[in-house]
Amino acid sequence: MKIPLALLVSVSCFAAEVVHFEYGLHRYETDYPSGWSEWHDRGDLEISNYKPDQGLHGGLLPRGGARIQVALRPEKLVPKDLEDWVQLNLSLVDPRDLISRTRTNVGKTCLEVHVRYEAGPGVNYEQFTCYFELGGRQFAVGLEYRQGDSLALNYRSAYETVIRSFRAT
Repeated sequence: MKIPLALLVSVSCFAAEVVHFEYGLHRYETDYPSGWSEWHDRGDLEISNYKPDQGLHGGLLPRGGARIQVALRPEKLVPKDLEDWVQLNLSLVDPRDLISRTRTNVGKTCLEVHVRYEAGPGVNYEQFTCYFELGGRQFAVGLEYRQGDSLALNYRSAYETVIRSFRAT
C-alpha cells in the first residue's frame, strides 16, 4: 500500500481559510493561509504568496513576494544541540546583518533570529527564523520578504500561523 507523504486539505478556521499540510517522512503537520502557494519541488513545506512560476531568476522574491519554509535539523549535523544549529546557520551571516536573536513565544517557545541582508544590488530582505524542539526533533520555520514591504505584518501573521499550528506526528 502506498502512503502519501503530504496531505493537503483546505479548512475554515476562525473565518480564515487555511490549508492543512502533513509530511509523513519528517513526521509533522501544520496549517498555512489558503492564499499561499505550495512549492512541490521539495518534501518539507515551502510556500509563497505568489505562484512558483512568478518567482525571479536565482530564487529572488518578486516585489510584494514572501516565502515561508520549514526545515528539519539534518541528522548528520554535529553537534546536536539547538543552539549549535542556530550558531552554525549564523556563521554564514555577516554579523552586521544580525538584527536580533531572542527567545520568544510565537505559538511555540523558540529561538527567533532576525536578519536583514542584501540579496542583490539595492534588494534587501528581512528574514525571521524560529528554531524549536518538538517531539524529540528540531525544526526551523523561516520567513523572508523584501525590506520595507507594506504587507510585512500580513507575512508575519502567516509565519505565526505555521508556527502556532505546527505539530510533531
